[in-house]
Amino acid sequence: MFDAYDDRRCIDCANAKYKETFREGHRMYVCGKHRAAVTDMTLVQSVIGCKGKDYEQRQAR
Repeated sequence: MFDAYDDRRCIDCANAKYKETFREGHRMYVCGKHRAAVTDMTLVQSVIGCKGKDYEQRQAR
């Protein structure tokens, strides 16, 4: 069978830190846990070494 679709985004993870905005307003973040560049479109299951298992929901401040 196949895994259920996971629509969580890396930018909502506590491990993602904002770096800059580029081109047409896309935001770039850096995943501090996996040392990977992610954008506002990156799904958690697509980051090599994570696949969503290290996702932690960012807490509102």
